[in-house]
Amino acid sequence: MPSLSNLRSLRRTYKQSLSTLQIHRQNTRIGLLGRSGELRAARKLFDEMPDRDVVSWNSILTAHWQNRDLRGCKYLFDSMPVRDVLSWNSFIAGCVENGEVDLAFEYFMKMPERNVASWNAMVSGFVKHGRISEAESLFQQMGEKNVISYTCMIDGYMRNKEIKKARDLFDEMPKRNEVSWAVMISGYVENQMFQLAQELFDKMPIKNLIACTAMITCYSEQGKVVQARETFDLIRVRDTVSWNAMLTGYVQNGYNEEGLKLYIQMVRAVSSTSAGGSGGN
Repeated sequence: MPSLSNLRSLRRTYKQSLSTLQIHRQNTRIGLLGRSGELRAARKLFDEMPDRDVVSWNSILTAHWQNRDLRGCKYLFDSMPVRDVLSWNSFIAGCVENGEVDLAFEYFMKMPERNVASWNAMVSGFVKHGRISEAESLFQQMGEKNVISYTCMIDGYMRNKEIKKARDLFDEMPKRNEVSWAVMISGYVENQMFQLAQELFDKMPIKNLIACTAMITCYSEQGKVVQARETFDLIRVRDTVSWNAMLTGYVQNGYNEEGLKLYIQMVRAVSSTSAGGSGGN
């Protein structure tokens, strides 16, 4: 028979396991509520938790900034008993998303330790708000870089019309993904460098939605409506942007009848998708 001390130890372990499971479920629920725009319910659940871990705090931090309550997010962050690097990264991302880039950088500089995601959050924040020279300075200071780091900086150069810098960096990338290719191609199209966009698109191993949509615009701007439609037909799952790009191409080039047919097709596709979604609820 197990000894009394062993039984007590088993009981403690069991209670700890139950507590950990309960915290995990509540953390997940906080995240879901935050993403659904139900900040008040998320905060109520957090406040009523008898036990919390750092994930609980990170979840409610994210819920606050996702719902445009950066002041509440900052108060919570400053009140945290323990922070990990994810706490810092979440707060910095929240500052960027809410337009407070200087505040994001202030906290970035205070971080006791940073990972590549921390650097990426700040670089992309500067890029998003048009502060390309500051993004470039941070990018050059980074020790470890990943595909996201390079892609953010390429996007920044393209936004700033520094095409050569963008292409040089793209060519230097040790590894590329579909987003890297798409950002480069979209940048060429936005800067009306259609031939270079075409050449890169032809080399792209897997042609994704963003790249195809950019090329629809590219072909349409040049009056190549047939090529635009062929590219449109490559897209298996279309979004509003891709539909609108093809519709715009038809209208700009005087293909009104084809544009009307495509519009009817789009309405039917959207209606079918909506009906399918409703049927599943």
